[in-house]
Amino acid sequence: MADHRVPVATSLHRWESLTSLHWSYPPRAVAPLLPDGLEVDVLDGRAWVGLTPFVMRDVRLGALPPPRAWARFVEVNVRTYVRHPASATDGIWFLALLAPSRAVVAGLRQLGLPYVHAATVTGLRTPLLRACGLPPPSGPPHALWSRGVGVPRPSLP
Repeated sequence: MADHRVPVATSLHRWESLTSLHWSYPPRAVAPLLPDGLEVDVLDGRAWVGLTPFVMRDVRLGALPPPRAWARFVEVNVRTYVRHPASATDGIWFLALLAPSRAVVAGLRQLGLPYVHAATVTGLRTPLLRACGLPPPSGPPHALWSRGVGVPRPSLP
């Protein structure tokens, strides 16, 4: 893995209570959702789509204090893993970025991030995956990773 250093942090934040649920799909189901120049990164011949809810805290630009509305909010993202053959790099492509705070969404959109307002971010597994152009998952997630701050959480068997 290449070492990428960031000379100046433009934003700072903390993630808390992060959970990551993943479902596998045939690569042909995910490929049409990607922009030109990106390819599906596969593992065991399958594309992986993650649903990741977490709490963002203390989101701020550089050394500025966090705006009051951004002190703590929930985010949910739907992601998949990609390769960029032209640069021989891999990464994450976000299919959806959601937050329940209109102020947070408006601010992040001003920064060029494609956040969408969602009145609630709970109970959205199947609707979110469908909205991203994916069929509903057939069964429980294949992988679950969850971590609360200082509180261990059980994983699926």
